[in-house]
Amino acid sequence: MSVDRAVALYQEASRIPAIVSGSISCHSKSAQEKKSYTVTSCWSQRDLQRMESIKSLRQHQIITDAEGIATSCIGFPTESKGELLRRVSPSGKLTAVVRKLTNKNGEEKQYIDVWNSQQKILAVDVAAVEKTGKIYEDEQFGCLEWSASEKKLMFVAEKKQPKSSSYFGIKSSKDDEENDNDGKGNEYVYLEDWGEQLVSKHLPTLCVLDIESGAINVVEGVPDDISPGQALWAPNDRDIVFIGWANDPYRLGLRFCPIRSSKLYHLKVQEKTVETLSDGNQAVSNPRFNIDMSKLIYLRNCEGGPHMQCSQLFMYDWNTKETKTVVKIQDRPKKSEFPGLYLTTLPRRCWASDNKRIYTHSIWRSCREIVEINIETEVVRKVTSFGSSKIGTEWSKYSAWTVLDVSDDLILAACAAPNLPQRLVIGKLFPGGDIKWNYLDEEHLTLSDFKFEIKNYTPKEKDSFDFEAILLTPENDTSERKLPLIALPHGGPHSTLVADYMLYPSTFCRLGFAVLLINYRGSLGFGNDFILSLPGNVGCNDVKDCKQAIDQTIQDGIADGDNVVLQGGSHGGFLVCHLIGQYPNDFKACVARNPVTNMASKLGATDIPDWGYTESGLSFSHSRLPSSEVYAAMFEKSPLFHVDKVKTPTMIMIGNADKRVPPQQGYEYAKALKAREVEVRVLTYPDDNHSLAKTNYEADAFINMFKWFVDHL
Repeated sequence: MSVDRAVALYQEASRIPAIVSGSISCHSKSAQEKKSYTVTSCWSQRDLQRMESIKSLRQHQIITDAEGIATSCIGFPTESKGELLRRVSPSGKLTAVVRKLTNKNGEEKQYIDVWNSQQKILAVDVAAVEKTGKIYEDEQFGCLEWSASEKKLMFVAEKKQPKSSSYFGIKSSKDDEENDNDGKGNEYVYLEDWGEQLVSKHLPTLCVLDIESGAINVVEGVPDDISPGQALWAPNDRDIVFIGWANDPYRLGLRFCPIRSSKLYHLKVQEKTVETLSDGNQAVSNPRFNIDMSKLIYLRNCEGGPHMQCSQLFMYDWNTKETKTVVKIQDRPKKSEFPGLYLTTLPRRCWASDNKRIYTHSIWRSCREIVEINIETEVVRKVTSFGSSKIGTEWSKYSAWTVLDVSDDLILAACAAPNLPQRLVIGKLFPGGDIKWNYLDEEHLTLSDFKFEIKNYTPKEKDSFDFEAILLTPENDTSERKLPLIALPHGGPHSTLVADYMLYPSTFCRLGFAVLLINYRGSLGFGNDFILSLPGNVGCNDVKDCKQAIDQTIQDGIADGDNVVLQGGSHGGFLVCHLIGQYPNDFKACVARNPVTNMASKLGATDIPDWGYTESGLSFSHSRLPSSEVYAAMFEKSPLFHVDKVKTPTMIMIGNADKRVPPQQGYEYAKALKAREVEVRVLTYPDDNHSLAKTNYEADAFINMFKWFVDHL
């Protein structure tokens, strides 16, 4: 296993694109009941020459009739430079695009472009309008919504701040001095943000672009103590429905934390008044109107607790003003039963044309499946099924499905598996609930040089939960040798490694490693009790599960017990550091990416201080200060508690812009290892955050990781 081979394989794999978004637009309907549609999809691809991620657009023509679907590709993919958001108008005649571009003076600017079928009809320089700051493109707050009349376009942007200046600045005129008095001394006033990957989001505000005049207006009436986002036009095409997150008493990180205090609001624009549509102390998100705008669904979680949980689906009747629960929390489902809803984002359009059925994807144990939710019967039905013969061999091989758009009884989706990179498909809904799927691309890459399977494990503790892992093994290894094993637990801890295509695991497997992706107790997709079994037991149950899955892989004769290495990030880094401390003789090498190593010292520096309390089995309050007993409890559950026993060579990768797991966590652990003469290497990525996902850093990290493993096997 040479470094040159690893570089070549990584370069090859990096060119595989990943789906970002997709939409369906209807164009015509003939006398023979044939309909014509255009599917536009946006893809992201790593460019290792430019060392950046580039986006491209693909278009497909769809023709449907009573029998099924015919498809064709329209041209080749085209690079979409600087595109942040794209939205087609309700009629399909207009498209709005928000772009980020650098002008000739080196300034980064945002523009809103509006196109019809032939030309650009409007171009707005957002900064030049001087009404607002930068437009939000993230899925937490961001939106780009056409009004039904197609005369207005709504979005969320940073509130424009008044100018600030020094008390000692020189004024060019008396007028300038008078105008700047209010801003004097405010140059360095701290503005709270919303944490990891939302560091530029301080004061979101709702804005509306008038398509005819090109004017941008800030919507008034939103209370100052909430941050608005995920906005929709109300049925009267004038008022606004949005989610508002509480700013007070101080903000906690929102990314991957849909349990923050929030409510569903109805803003009456002319009256500048706000009405609350959701119930009390809860966390809500993702409002979605049905086609006739009589029903409004949204996701609801408990406020506080584990950062990811089983979600409920609620529905608000716009006419009767009544709210009901459509999908309840599933506490302890049987293996074959619906485990509950686990997702952070509902498809923007998810309703069938009968206004009764919703289609979305959700984690289902170690897979991600598409589910149909009937709002009248409250029945949830899985319409894809990995490994099931009911939907046919061709479609049952996919273990990771993502719904991109639902329109006119067509479902646009992406499907994948660890050895099958994402493929764009479209399904036609038939009466009775049957779906006929079609590929949109004729050619597609299959990685036939490795295979995967989902393994099941039963912990030794009485009345415990079964858990799973996804095992990737080389397909064409004809030798009888046992394989070196990379064990990889996920972060979170309340997330899941779905059997999807993943760059690192697939490339490692193609380089000759067996790769074990471990969904220990506490993961999503197995029922809510499965999640709640971990808080208070971190550093114990999750570590035991990882060790059991590793040992079983060795006992099954797949992996070489003398050549096991570890890789993990965030809570996965927490676990691999625990493993080398609790089992010091079992592993040849370890790589930890932005690892949690000391829960006690992390407490005052992270954007999610509640995480340490929750996972330690303690209650969190904004006003609570940690006692010596709290610090002691957290430290005893931390990897640093076991550092005296560590022998394993360890490489630590740190993003210096990480707000979730402060960089000091990695440095603190590295210093402790050095003091104990354990081989350690630290890589620091200066301007990357918790994900370490920048193209150049991601590539560097992979090769360094590969070399670290090979050098120590």
